[in-house]
Amino acid sequence: MPHLCTFFGNKLHNMALPTPEWHASLDSTNSYLLRRFEADERLPDGFAAVAGQQTAGRGQRNRKWAAVSGKSLLFSVGARPVATLLQQPLFSFGVAVTVAETLVRLFDLPELAIKWPNDLYLSDRKLGGILVENTLRGSRWHLAVVGVGLNLFPQPAEADFKVPPAFLADYTSTEIHIRPLALQLQQALTAFMTRLLPADIAAAYNHRLYRRHQQQTFETAGVRWSGLVREALPDGRLRVLEGNQERFCIHGHDLWIPEKI
Repeated sequence: MPHLCTFFGNKLHNMALPTPEWHASLDSTNSYLLRRFEADERLPDGFAAVAGQQTAGRGQRNRKWAAVSGKSLLFSVGARPVATLLQQPLFSFGVAVTVAETLVRLFDLPELAIKWPNDLYLSDRKLGGILVENTLRGSRWHLAVVGVGLNLFPQPAEADFKVPPAFLADYTSTEIHIRPLALQLQQALTAFMTRLLPADIAAAYNHRLYRRHQQQTFETAGVRWSGLVREALPDGRLRVLEGNQERFCIHGHDLWIPEKI
């Protein structure tokens, strides 16, 4: 399976990007960038921010994202996508693959998986999450802000983890430094967001799809059910086989229930 980074050629290494802003604390790195881009149209693609702490960090379904200062990467980067509005699901898949492949390349994590739609898992534990937020100008896709939260180092038991966490330091012998990691993600994500979408994003995503071909539990309208995870589709849905019947999960409507470990 080819890596998405190979599609960018030398652009990934030669992009002249602004140094990420570093903040001791922000309400949310995504919210901060959305405000900055709204206030200043001159901000370049690849403008990024990193926070030691977030007072109102959030993940999917507006869940709170809590972290201890210095133990996690709390990072966001913004760019004006080349992709079209109809390609938003594939764009989100590509963002997840780009983050995953960057981590695999830097830290030798061959088992890193993407739990639909955009959580990162190691050994059935959640390493981090990705939140993509968009702004429109009329019918035109104007801006995408990608937020990445990663658990880097072990944190106190009182940290607010809804799913058992994975900490990157427990899975790699490579030294972890937050600033170089943020720069690598800034480069890779900006290169992805400002290029035409590669043709095989869905295949690359499914290559890392968590628990693919395994029975999993889902919840729809408060009712739990189980099915065999088959694949993520280019329109963003997840194809699941419940008995002999196919079901198609939609983000925001169907919830993939984490395994208890």
